[in-house]
Amino acid sequence: MATKGKKREKIPDWVQYMQACSPALKIFKRANGGYMLRDTSRPLEVLSIHAELQTNRNYCFNPYYHAITKKENIPTPPWVPLLPGHYVIGKFGSLYVRLEIQSNNKEHLIYCWKIYKNMEITQLIHWEANSDFFVSMRKYIKQSGEISIPDILGLRDPSIIHDLQSKVNSIYPNLFNANAINSQNKINKLTTAMQKKGKKLLEKASAISHPPIIYHGIEIKEPGMHLSPEATLALAVEYEALKKSEDSSRKRIKRAKTNNEYIKNLKYKLHEEKDQELLNNWIRKTLEETNIRSTIF
Repeated sequence: MATKGKKREKIPDWVQYMQACSPALKIFKRANGGYMLRDTSRPLEVLSIHAELQTNRNYCFNPYYHAITKKENIPTPPWVPLLPGHYVIGKFGSLYVRLEIQSNNKEHLIYCWKIYKNMEITQLIHWEANSDFFVSMRKYIKQSGEISIPDILGLRDPSIIHDLQSKVNSIYPNLFNANAINSQNKINKLTTAMQKKGKKLLEKASAISHPPIIYHGIEIKEPGMHLSPEATLALAVEYEALKKSEDSSRKRIKRAKTNNEYIKNLKYKLHEEKDQELLNNWIRKTLEETNIRSTIF
């Protein structure tokens, strides 16, 4: 009896048409099941802002997208470079969208997007070029449901991530090694944690109506402390060292408590065994003295 093979999914007509017109367009399937095309003929450009793994609240100076993905075949935490020359085409409803990352005098990033009415890409409806990571495009389309810009750009696809990282690595070697990534992840986590702590501290201080407000010898007031980047780094290192020491002490205390309970239980068990041994010896001695044989032993 012949078994039926898995039915092959049909690639949409617009995808096949565009690739037929331009073989440099490579087909990718997005996480939500949709399709996109990426132009692999365009050279990718690495800027000086890509020299360090960083994210910035100012979109145009934000050289990386810190992706979140569960793909097991990505070897390192996916810091995805946003490189000029990255160019994709997607579809939303009946609209065709072209998105391209460009640069302004090789200093910061520009996000250019164009909306077309037809798959021949001849009837342009609207276009913009700005530094908002395509947020304006998402607002323009106004499609029901959430539109993920990273998904549209393919920034969660393992092969695209590898391609973009490889290009950066050819200019800045070892940028994506484990030590550098772990360090940057720790800095980002620490920055977020300290910002939350600072906000809570100021909220707590604002509830007190009698200044000056002093915590551990430090006056709490706006706008806070003015520290140089070097001083901030030194403070962060000292904070992490103290935190690590505190965590280590907490673990030692926990182990000591566990060991103490174990010793107590062991002593109790030894006492029980000793008492049983004394009882057995007493019974044996008694039996021997009375010449009574027993099957107890």
